[in-house]
Amino acid sequence: MRKPIKAGSTNRLAKAAVLSFLMVAFLSCKGQRKGTVGTQENGPDPEAAISLVVSDYHQVVGNERTWVIKNRKELQKFYSELNKTRKPALPVPKVDFGQNMLLVHFYQASDSGTPPRLSVLRKTGDTLFLAERGNGPSHRGGREKLVPFSIYLMPKSEGTIVVEPRID
Repeated sequence: MRKPIKAGSTNRLAKAAVLSFLMVAFLSCKGQRKGTVGTQENGPDPEAAISLVVSDYHQVVGNERTWVIKNRKELQKFYSELNKTRKPALPVPKVDFGQNMLLVHFYQASDSGTPPRLSVLRKTGDTLFLAERGNGPSHRGGREKLVPFSIYLMPKSEGTIVVEPRID
């Protein structure tokens, strides 16, 4: 036989549920705020000057290994060339070219297994010095040699960008 529900016990259950929900909401919001404050206190990260957008493999055409894309038209032209032989095509990233620009860099092919990346060495005046660190394995597709490339997002500037040889 079932026991009858005491008057007022459902009210306590509702209060406990609301209190639990508010506690979880408060703790999760406080955790997000703490992470943001911690990042600001530590100051700017030198590696944050560039951030990776896309990394993949492609056939190198010509001698130019590094270039800067400063507007949407140049980006569309690069991706139309990049996606000629790709099915499915790589999606064109959305970039605010008012504040940012893109750096495209094709790495030297090697048989090393570490993933390639660019990192900031130093910034002096208007010159930003970047260095290749590690290199991914070269891939072969048919007769063409495919090499790793990356596209980096960085703040818009009129300075010079220098990519120094590979550092292992």
